[in-house]
Amino acid sequence: MEIIHFTSEEKWDSIQSSGYLLPKTHPDNFNRNSLSDLKKTIQFDEYIVGIPVDKYSGWKDALLTHRLWQYTSYEVVLKFPVTWPTTTFVRDHQLLSPGRFRDDLKINIMDHYFGIGAGRIDDNQKNVVESYEKKFMKDYNLSSILLEEYGGKYNAPEVWSPQVTPTSLIERISFRDIPK
Repeated sequence: MEIIHFTSEEKWDSIQSSGYLLPKTHPDNFNRNSLSDLKKTIQFDEYIVGIPVDKYSGWKDALLTHRLWQYTSYEVVLKFPVTWPTTTFVRDHQLLSPGRFRDDLKINIMDHYFGIGAGRIDDNQKNVVESYEKKFMKDYNLSSILLEEYGGKYNAPEVWSPQVTPTSLIERISFRDIPK
């Protein structure tokens, strides 16, 4: 499987200088301490996070590309193979996405997070959002399965690999080259 990983020019320069893309993201990245039941699947403390090359459209459909923009700069798109498949896991990020809030609750979650748009969220809706956010977070975390069990079934798959990736395996691609 090949994945794409978004980063900044500054980080890409650092990766090239060191010769490696190193895992640096903790799998409990939302700090909810809800991973204790997943010890067989989530075996490391740091991972490289990416999207299967052919599944980026699922991220667009789930309205997750804005979240990508928040966490990365979209300046640099890297493509490389998963080289440690037996310790790599996949989650369905659609389960914790603005698209799910829109489809399941008819709420624009971006209004909640950023206070933007014509439909600002009132106090009652904030309580609903917070309640469902906990449920959706649990669903997202519990969707974590080993790559070898994945089989392509998630709408917005997020690949977590603990691999150390040499730059010789990394191709910098244009944003336009991502299959839409």
